[in-house]
Parts: sequence; structure tokens; C-alpha cells
Amino acid sequence: MDGITGISSNTAGQTSAGIMQKTDKSRKSYSDVMTATANKATNTAKSDSESSRTKTESVVDEYKRKHPESTSNVDRMVKAGRNVLTQNGADGVSRDDMTMEEYKRFITAMMDSIPFDVSQRNCTEIWSISEQGWEQMKKDPDYEAWVLGYTVLNRSVHFPAMLSGVSNLCTEKFGASIEQHIGQSIPTGGLGGKSSSKDDDEETWWQKRHRRMKELLAQQVKESQARHQAQRAFMIEMSRQEASESSQRMAAFLNPDQTATNTDTGSAAQKSAAAAAAVYEQNIITFIPKKLV
Repeated sequence: MDGITGISSNTAGQTSAGIMQKTDKSRKSYSDVMTATANKATNTAKSDSESSRTKTESVVDEYKRKHPESTSNVDRMVKAGRNVLTQNGADGVSRDDMTMEEYKRFITAMMDSIPFDVSQRNCTEIWSISEQGWEQMKKDPDYEAWVLGYTVLNRSVHFPAMLSGVSNLCTEKFGASIEQHIGQSIPTGGLGGKSSSKDDDEETWWQKRHRRMKELLAQQVKESQARHQAQRAFMIEMSRQEASESSQRMAAFLNPDQTATNTDTGSAAQKSAAAAAAVYEQNIITFIPKKLV
């Protein structure tokens, strides 16, 4: 019995070892299959994720399909946005490996790298992107490039010299598509509004010009009134002199003996009229309107 038991035991042992060995092989094979399957799924998911940015139709293409007349302008913005990524060495950076917070910091850095034209030095820009917009940009490289490119072209606009000192508050709101973009510019100073710059107490060129024109207008009104008063005084004096001379001529006609006296009086009247004329001319010269500067 012991031998049988031993054999049985041995046989049982061998059988158990064989089963365990077979089980180990099965487990190893199953583990390999599962690992390979997982790796394949991971690679496939990664590949699908990386290619999803190009396989899914971009909202940019959708916009161009709806608005074919804007195709060239949209393409120009997309190209400008890609140039921003290239210049910052970020065109090869994978967006799929970023969390949303990391992606937001990444785009913010790209936006901060875009300069403003010198004529916009007094302008303030506030930009924002909705959560749907962030999601769309992260998976849509063309839309991401469009947002950056739009900002490039918008900040590169050169204002004429007469408007370069005007202060504006610009707001740019980006959504999940081009149609959802809203851009506004509100004057905050320079044309009569309150300046938002640090030098709020300093007059702008337009304010100085407006104040100067008001001063000149007030001066011209004052000079016009003075000229009118001088002319009126001159006319009154001339009327008085003419009346006096007429009276003297009538008296001389009626009383010839007083001719000499009248002659002296007439000479005095002529001198008085000449003096009045001189005063009038002096007033005219004094109150000639000054040239508007």
C-alpha cells in the first residue's frame, strides 16, 4: 500500500506538477496576449488621438465651405498662426500629452509672444476663450492656428499718425468656431473720453487742440465786438463833425463877417475828424484776427 501510496503519491505529485506547469504556461500565454492587446490598444488609441486632429473636419474648413468668399483671408490667418508656433519652436509639440490647464498655459504663452504695432501703444487688449473654444482648439490644429493668426494680424494693424495717440479698449472673445468670435474696440480717451492711461491728467493732442480752438474763438468774438464798438464810435464822431460843418457853413452863409472865425473852426473840425479816423485805423490794426494755429 505504501508503494502504491508512494506511487500514487508520486504519480499524484507528477500529475500535480504537470498541471501546475501547464497552468503556468497558460497564465504566461494569457498574460502575453493581454499585454500585447493592451499595447496594441494603447498604440491604436494614441494613433487615433494623434490623427484625430487631421481626420475630423476642422471648423475652419466648415467656415470656408459656408463662406467661400473669405477663404483667402482665413487661410492667411491660419498661415500666420502656424508661423507663430514655428517661431516659438512649438509646431512639433503634442497637444494630446497636455492636460487642459497645461494647454491653456501653452496657448497663453503663444499669445503673449505676439507683438503689437507701435501705433497701438495706447491700446489695451483683453482676450478670452470659452471652455468649448479651448476644447476645439486643442483637438483642431487649424482652428488653433486661426486664433493665433487672427491675433497676429489684428495686433499688426498700423493706425494713422492722427489716431496713434487715441486710447482704445479692445476685447476679443473666441468660442468654438470662427462664427462665435466677437471683437470690439471702445475709445477710452483722446477724442473727449476719459483716458485709461497712466497719465490721466496729461492732455492729449486732441484735447489741447480743442481747448486752443475754444480760446481762439473767444478771442475772435472779443476782437469783433471791439472792432464794432470802434467803428460805431468813428461813425458817431464823423456824423457829429458833418453836422458841425454843415451848421458852420449855414452860419457863414447867413453871416459873412464871421468867415475867418468859421475857417478856424473848420480847421479844428478837420483835425478832430482826422484824429477820429486815426483812432479807428489803430483799432482796426489792433483787432485784426490772428491766424489760426
